[in-house]
Amino acid sequence: MFLWFPFAASTSHFTQVIWKGTSELGCYNRKCGGGQYLMCGYKASGNIVGDNGKYFSENVQI
Repeated sequence: MFLWFPFAASTSHFTQVIWKGTSELGCYNRKCGGGQYLMCGYKASGNIVGDNGKYFSENVQI
């Protein structure tokens, strides 16, 4: 069973990956200044917040 919760920054990348309109994902990993950075971009953008969860129920299905 999957329960809907309000938008949270901690899950925003996950919901973008499974967003209905997302067709491409590209990531880049870089070590710099003693740190490691992972950057990702999505096509098409989605993950829209608002309208009391309507956007999520229409675009995210698990």
